[in-house]
Amino acid sequence: MKMSEEMEKLRKGLDERGIPWVDDTTYAPKEYIEHMMKNGFTEAESNVTIFRTHFRIKEHFYSVVYGYGTYGGINPINPELTDAGLLELRIDDNNPQGWLNAKDVLDIIDKA
Repeated sequence: MKMSEEMEKLRKGLDERGIPWVDDTTYAPKEYIEHMMKNGFTEAESNVTIFRTHFRIKEHFYSVVYGYGTYGGINPINPELTDAGLLELRIDDNNPQGWLNAKDVLDIIDKA
């Protein structure tokens, strides 16, 4: 699995705004993926990688994710819906907002 274009656009937009961010991605080990696939699971069910971009604006913590089980990312339960390539945003400990593109997230940030 590779990072979605929307996450790449978000990171570029953060750079353009001078907002420092941290890549806190969790990669599924290749051995784990291979083991799961040998046991009958699909790659979508086996690759639990989650791309994470974290940053702060004022006193707020922002977490933007894309990948396994995220709202707009990889749906391992229903392969027909797998990988919309969209982002999920959580600000502080509030409920996440999903199915966002990079522009949506940047618009929210610009209003902060």
